[in-house]
Amino acid sequence: MRILSSLSPLVLFSISASALRIVRFISDNGEIFHGDAILPANTTDASFSKTAKVIKGDIIGGNFTVTNEIRNINKLLSPLAPEATRSVRCVGFNYATHAEEANITIPDFPILFYKPWTALAPPNGKVPVTEGYQTQGNFTSTMDYEAELVVVIGKKAFNITEDEALDAVLGYAAGYDVSHRGWQIDRGGQPQPQFSMGKDADGWGPWGPALLTKDVIPDPQTLKIWQELVSYLKT
Repeated sequence: MRILSSLSPLVLFSISASALRIVRFISDNGEIFHGDAILPANTTDASFSKTAKVIKGDIIGGNFTVTNEIRNINKLLSPLAPEATRSVRCVGFNYATHAEEANITIPDFPILFYKPWTALAPPNGKVPVTEGYQTQGNFTSTMDYEAELVVVIGKKAFNITEDEALDAVLGYAAGYDVSHRGWQIDRGGQPQPQFSMGKDADGWGPWGPALLTKDVIPDPQTLKIWQELVSYLKT
């Protein structure tokens, strides 16, 4: 299965010099770099970038510098290394329309769950569906994939107010929550849901191509997020 997601601003605004589209990529010599994607003309999509200015330092800690060194992008990776990601916290039913489509009563509080860092994967790649996930239920009807807004937390934040919450955000990206609804919900007629079994497989959290800083996206509520099914392989 190959899937593609995108996000773009619905409104136009001025972008400061500190605005970044942070990518992680393999360059000509096989080395992996972080960089600020250099956008081609007439696009804001970093997946079309062929070059980037190398970033040195700690991305998450915010202690980094964009250098004048330019490297070719041979292959885009996820914006942050999966093994460097401490946790992936997910929120369910915060999108009211999705709950209504599933004929589920919107809860008073969103459902919270985790994905392991091993679920994280590069953008524009293949999503692996191993044999165990192909043997329960109808494969085409139980696999699901939803475009999501990824919010990357850039500093420690504990016991803070709602007004302070966005101060901890480093930036935003497009991502996917891949699920097997049979394992998650049906369980062969079993009544109890199993979010971990249905969502936590390796590679079921692709995201990217870039991590956009808050200077690029000052207000995530203005974003348009959509998904396209590029190709589908039935086994």
